[in-house]
Formats: sequence, C-alpha cells, structure tokens
Amino acid sequence: MSLRAIAARSEDSRRAARDAFPHAHIYSDYRELLARPDIEVVDVVVPSYLHHEIASAALAAGKHLLLEKPMALSLRECDELIALTRKQDRVFAVGHELRLSSLWGKAKELIASGYIGEPKYALIELSRRPYRLGSENWRYDITRVGSWILEEPIHFFDLARWYLSSLGEPQTVYATANSRQAGHEELKDNFTAIVHFRAALMPSYRRRLPHLNIIRP
Repeated sequence: MSLRAIAARSEDSRRAARDAFPHAHIYSDYRELLARPDIEVVDVVVPSYLHHEIASAALAAGKHLLLEKPMALSLRECDELIALTRKQDRVFAVGHELRLSSLWGKAKELIASGYIGEPKYALIELSRRPYRLGSENWRYDITRVGSWILEEPIHFFDLARWYLSSLGEPQTVYATANSRQAGHEELKDNFTAIVHFRAALMPSYRRRLPHLNIIRP
C-alpha cells in the first residue's frame, strides 16, 4: 500500500504535506481526492464536526475508511455511517490511537495472558489542563466539538472496552457532569461515568462493576 494523495484546507498544511510527501498529490478539496479511482482507502483526520460529512462522502465514493475518533457528534450520525458502510460493503474502522501504543498494548498483553488475574473492576481517573483551542477555536464551540467527552475521555472508554473484553459489550452507562467555566456551561469539564458490562449483569457473576471516573479540573 502506498500514499497517493492528501487533501488539506489550509495552504500551510498543504505546504507541509508537499515537503513531507513529495510523491503524493496534494489537494485543497477532499472531493477531488475521493474522485480518484486509484484511491482505495481513506484516513479522515479532521475536526470532529466534519467527520460525518467527509466520512459519508468517502463511503459513498466506494472507499474503505479509517475515521479518527470520535465517529461523529451524535448517535444518529453514527448510525447513518454504519448503514452506509453496510450498503456500500466497505471496511470502516474508527481509530483509537492508544490501541497502537506499546505502553497501553503491554497492559492489554498482561491482562490477556492472565498475568494479573481475572479483571473484575477498572477505575480510570484523568485530570488535565483545558484543551488546545484548535483551528478557529473549534474545540470551544459546542456545535463543532459536540462534547469534550468525545475529545479525551473517549480514549479511556475505549481502553476499558479493550481491557475488559472478556466481560462482553457494555450494557448500561450512568454519567453525570458539570462545568466550572464561567460562560461555558455547555462544555462539561467535570465528568464521572459508571459502565456496566454484560457479564457483570449476569446472575452467575459476582463482579464489581467496571467504573470509569473521568475528572477534569
């Protein structure tokens, strides 16, 4: 597999792409890239609010798709992408970068090998500084970011699913959140969630329920 083309909106990004990948064609409009019949797989790496639009166009163009997290900003948009994938009979994957990390991957190996025993409970706590603004401050616009939960805690939801895969799929979620930012009440920066997995809900299992506690100051 070889890199054939890159699409980027800004001239700075296109210049950087030309310098890094001199053999690739560089476009300012992703639609020109999708129109090429020799492009088989597309990786979409754009702000979250553009995921649904560009991913839909890629699938409709018959491309296999790697879409960086989050899949989209709403359940409706996610369902539409899944339905389009099935209609087009394409391969569609959502990229979660921590699964490619040697550090987090080693933890998965230890769990899978039974080195630490049978996992029954997971507690994840996160505290970090406010997010980078992003191009045109998109991360601080609720209509474009969707939720900060989709920007950072989503990584650890995915890790919990990966590490606790022996328990089956998540079945229920309880979550609560609030904001400490004056003028940005819609951006929830304090967040706690409890996730119940399938095996944990079965009467034959007496497990502590996997618990994700995501905290931002």
